[in-house]
Amino acid sequence: MKENGTRCRPPNRVNPTQETPERVTGHKRVPAQESREQSVERRERKMVWGQFALLSIFLFPALFSGFQSSEVSCPEDYVVMKEDDSYTLECNSGAEDIIWTIPSNECVDQSLHDKTLHLFDLSQLCAGTYTCQTKDSQLLTSKHLLIDVDESLNIFCFTDSHVSSTLQCSVHIPFSSDTCVRAKVSSVEDTEWIYMKWTEDDNEKLEFNVTMRGLCPFEEQTNPILVTVEATTESQYAVGYKSYFIRDIVMPRPPEIREESTRLVLWSYPAPWANVSSFFPLLFEVNVIYKDNHEVSELVHGSNRSLSNVRCLRVRCRDQLYDSMWSTWSRVIPQSDWCWIR
Repeated sequence: MKENGTRCRPPNRVNPTQETPERVTGHKRVPAQESREQSVERRERKMVWGQFALLSIFLFPALFSGFQSSEVSCPEDYVVMKEDDSYTLECNSGAEDIIWTIPSNECVDQSLHDKTLHLFDLSQLCAGTYTCQTKDSQLLTSKHLLIDVDESLNIFCFTDSHVSSTLQCSVHIPFSSDTCVRAKVSSVEDTEWIYMKWTEDDNEKLEFNVTMRGLCPFEEQTNPILVTVEATTESQYAVGYKSYFIRDIVMPRPPEIREESTRLVLWSYPAPWANVSSFFPLLFEVNVIYKDNHEVSELVHGSNRSLSNVRCLRVRCRDQLYDSMWSTWSRVIPQSDWCWIR
């Protein structure tokens, strides 16, 4: 739903209550007639998604909340500074007898009983938690100091459909110690931070999903979304930003092979996408190796291909109306040990 309460719908529908999808004819999108097979497929898809939604109500929140509370430990109330900078901490209290607890003497050259603490020539050795307490150990103030490593995080995101609200992202973490990572996406509506933990035993890149809110896939996107990722250890900090227009980062899943015989192979749109008469039509590329080992690639709009004289074949897809990313390849047809795509 959009913010003004109106439903996000594809434009140019002849009948606003019509539930059939639309297809492209030339430059004009017109309603498509739904076949009996498509109707059955649509009803089955609704049943599957209904069961999935019911399961997610009970299962997913528990899994997600448990992950956040038990796995993630991030510095709180922190300040980020660069190496060689200076920073001043204040202990605003009426108490006369106070003392600072500091992680290192490396950046301090004064009494720890002064209410103002000056840090100079900051480095990784100076990072940590600085606390001001009374003589009877009453906490007055606390601040965690992080040092910016001055390295922008490398972020990559894509979505598998125009109508999906989920961004699938990965980010390279430059640290060798356990790291708290948080991410969010700003679109029409800002989302809250999601928190994750990365360890040096994990893969080189951390993979995660973030949810976009308030975007209507049938309207022109005038402003890009912004993905922000922050990574912190006990002493280091890094941040990365990446802006996107959705149309540039749509990467469908590979086409689904529906039927194959000795003469013909048929495929369909991938599951997250709408069916073949979608408002967002797909273009297919068929990569073929013939029995004489001659290899060709063909762009097709249909959903079948003859296997006459074909040694092996595979298919991928992308948005037909915009030059966005190709999907990965489908499985090889026919499946056998001797069929090899170079």
